[in-house]
Amino acid sequence: MVIACHGLLSSKDSPKYVALADALAAAGLACARFDFSGCGDSEGALEQTTVARRVAELHAVAEALSAHPLVAGNVGLMGSSLGGFIALRHAKGDPRVLAVVSWAAPADLTDLQGEEELLLRHGLGRPLLEELERGEGLEAPGGLHRCLFLHGSADALVPVAHARALYARAAEPRALELLPGADHVLSDPAARAEAVARTVAWFTRFLLDGAA
Repeated sequence: MVIACHGLLSSKDSPKYVALADALAAAGLACARFDFSGCGDSEGALEQTTVARRVAELHAVAEALSAHPLVAGNVGLMGSSLGGFIALRHAKGDPRVLAVVSWAAPADLTDLQGEEELLLRHGLGRPLLEELERGEGLEAPGGLHRCLFLHGSADALVPVAHARALYARAAEPRALELLPGADHVLSDPAARAEAVARTVAWFTRFLLDGAA
């Protein structure tokens, strides 16, 4: 089972998550896509979003899936952008998670500090701004095993340096793979297909093949 976490302003129905779910299913792995509150089909307001709240929501999804009679076996997490950051935060405290793949994830959220006007313009609210001001939980954890960090070499929103930092603080086995010329959202179909293929291969290796 792989749980996919979308980015700050995205949703579970983004074409890249649908394509990933289809590819994982073809490889024999179930994929759960969900919307964080205030996004897509979920209830709630985007302006109430915080990092801590999204971590808690991912935890709730993982708990619900673990109790489902049709879900068994190892768990993997995939996340794009902030979703990757959230996935890493959750994985640090959940021993059921055996592998993580992040796409264009930030190593920390300090670049958002001081961006009040930008965040408000995109529908975010005071709870997130206050969380950023407090500086709580703004750095992705280290020491995680079986992490794959995928990043577009032309990502202008989250520079490649973030991926290198995440890789540096992860534990073996780990991998950092750059997608030449790819932007933050993998708008090029070829780059998106490559990211999907590498993600499926990583989860197949650790969730199905039993690699250590």
